[in-house]
Amino acid sequence: RGLVGSEMCIRDRLGGRSAPDAGHARAPGGVVIGRWRRLGATGLLALGLVSAVGPAAAAPAAATPCYQQCPVVNGWLARRAMTALDNEGFRIGWSSSRRSALWVAYELLPEADRREVDPRPKGYTVDVRTRPAVRSESYRGSGFDRGHLAANGIVSRFFGPVAQQQAMHMSNIAPQTPRLNRGVWQRLEMAEIDVWLAGAQRVWVVTGPLWPRRPAQLSGGLPVPDGFYRIWVRERDGRAPTVTAFRVPQIVCGDEPPRYFRVPVADIALAAGLDFGPLEQLDEPELTAAERRAMDALPLRYARDFQKTPKPNGCTR
Repeated sequence: RGLVGSEMCIRDRLGGRSAPDAGHARAPGGVVIGRWRRLGATGLLALGLVSAVGPAAAAPAAATPCYQQCPVVNGWLARRAMTALDNEGFRIGWSSSRRSALWVAYELLPEADRREVDPRPKGYTVDVRTRPAVRSESYRGSGFDRGHLAANGIVSRFFGPVAQQQAMHMSNIAPQTPRLNRGVWQRLEMAEIDVWLAGAQRVWVVTGPLWPRRPAQLSGGLPVPDGFYRIWVRERDGRAPTVTAFRVPQIVCGDEPPRYFRVPVADIALAAGLDFGPLEQLDEPELTAAERRAMDALPLRYARDFQKTPKPNGCTR
């Protein structure tokens, strides 16, 4: 994959060239974003020249929330170095050029589940470690939700109130359509702990946005992704770890079963321009009938909210 260096800082020699998008769809607030499609592998692997611009030694396994290694930039996405932002229980791979996380990672252990969520902090906060700063005000009037990458409730349950406050930093937030944020994405967050962690020894999670070639922008120049990914590595007693990945577009009806968006990890690696390391070599078993039923049965807690918004172009349900 042309990988040199560590998870901390990688620079793309090729100036951040992007894969072409395919058409457009209109999102809330009149913002035009790239229509969802699968990106083919042709031509992208050739863009994998990267060079290290920071420390070359990876963090020891015990110190990382990722499965063996955190993602590193692999070719076409980043124009500048990626910076690791460590928080209580989760880590963010931050891109100054995108003004966004490229990925957020954490590890869930059943014994760490407090089974309660602290009161949600009031308001979103600027992460002073990021330049240029991203502010909550950029979302006003845009029609986009402030979507969490590391879910506020999950972070609170497993890592406590300090981590929950850090999850409200704008570095952990990305623009999401209401039907995505309050529908499919919310059910994936629930499945993470109610289905995937159930009966497991641990689950590693890595999640983040996916970008079109020319992202639309909110006020202040904040770019809008055209989709998101979520990857789970599950370890169960006596079994080798397995990986399951989902890739969800901005343009959704909101009530689709999450299993509709299951994809191979390789698809996400190519689309995201990231090397996910050893997890890409793990088995990717099909969802069992029990897993499909359990995910389909997850409630749509905010259905009334997103159903107030008109169905977007491209929603066929």
